[in-house]
Amino acid sequence: MNSSSAGELNESLHGPTTAEPLMSTDIFTVKNNSQEPAAASAGGASSGFRFHAEALPWLGAVRACWRQGGRLAAPHSPREARALGQLLRAAAPLTPALHVGVSDLDRGRWATLQGKSPSAAGYDVWLGNHSSVAGRPSCAALVPNGLYIRSSCGALRPFACEMPVLADGYDQLPGLGQYRLHPDPLPWLDALGVCRGEGATLVAPASPLEAGFLAGAYIFNSPHAHVREHGVFVGIADYANENDWQTVAGRRSQDYYNSWSSEEDHDGQGGNCAVLKSTGRYEPHPCEEPAAFCCKQTRFPGNAESVSGYQTIAGVGTYRLHTSRATWFEAFLECHKENATLAAPHTLRAAQELTAWIRGALGGDPYFHVGYHDIDGDGTFETISEHTDITFNEWWSGYPQRNGDHCVSMSSEVFFNYPCNTLQAYFCEKIN
Repeated sequence: MNSSSAGELNESLHGPTTAEPLMSTDIFTVKNNSQEPAAASAGGASSGFRFHAEALPWLGAVRACWRQGGRLAAPHSPREARALGQLLRAAAPLTPALHVGVSDLDRGRWATLQGKSPSAAGYDVWLGNHSSVAGRPSCAALVPNGLYIRSSCGALRPFACEMPVLADGYDQLPGLGQYRLHPDPLPWLDALGVCRGEGATLVAPASPLEAGFLAGAYIFNSPHAHVREHGVFVGIADYANENDWQTVAGRRSQDYYNSWSSEEDHDGQGGNCAVLKSTGRYEPHPCEEPAAFCCKQTRFPGNAESVSGYQTIAGVGTYRLHTSRATWFEAFLECHKENATLAAPHTLRAAQELTAWIRGALGGDPYFHVGYHDIDGDGTFETISEHTDITFNEWWSGYPQRNGDHCVSMSSEVFFNYPCNTLQAYFCEKIN
């Protein structure tokens, strides 16, 4: 793309600027109006768009954006739709359309990745007929004039990711989120108020990985002696009920991240609020006694959320069972929110282990979603797994059926294809 086109694009997206070539790492923002997200900081946008010229199928684009800490873009307003269309024209002038984060994969209704209808999300303007067709999943694409079209989910198209723009004073920890250390000590409730004033929350680590990152980045190597010695306030307290430690969001810490320096510490003898120490473990701290604290941005939620409950099966993998029933696409999205993938047994032993696990949890021979699909509608079932050693492909007699059922479940160690809107349990798998 020539520099004049880049200059026109930048001007359309966020006002006049110096013309520069468009790079795949550039993030372009659209100035706010009443239909667009609130600013992350004074004068700034909470998110922007990053264009990817590499053509991928729709699910591949969803996954690519998630890995970068973003999500497949869906316009929130006519202005954003026009900006995305111009981004496509400027970056890939010969390309007819780009993938956007709208599909009818979930229950046969058009929805964004956040489960909103396009109209509720702020933009719902289509070119031509876009009615859902029973048994034929579709994904939306956006053409250069900013209109949606119904498209094959398997079509190879470029795409744009909606990316969080770094808030003032915050650091991006890859795959985890945006954080800000406040070294000036405050009482716990005052610290909570400061974080909320920034559109953030007092951080409550969700996993050993997140706690370790925070301890290493902000505590162990801190230039402030009091931070190294005393740690930082986190959003964990038992001031409501003694020894019932909960996050500021009301989640019990024992179901979240609950590593303490000692059992006596967990009993709360040192105070009713918690600090995170340089070891990555909690210690109780009097709520009224000032301490440094760490805020986490919450304006762009839903990516790479580290959660507890994963179990490692030696020689097989690391999995989490979700017994709450969901559609296949809901399961796909929930696993990606956990920085994981919808599990698909890649070996006979994996199939045996997962089947035994869910039998023990639910009884009988329950069906559960697996990460195989034919949402492209070409009759070829493929995995979303990143395993390179797939040796398992056992189907029940007569399956897969060519009946328009595009998703796959497992029961009794064999696969079945079935309607994607069926509600079933599922496993998420961590892929290193």
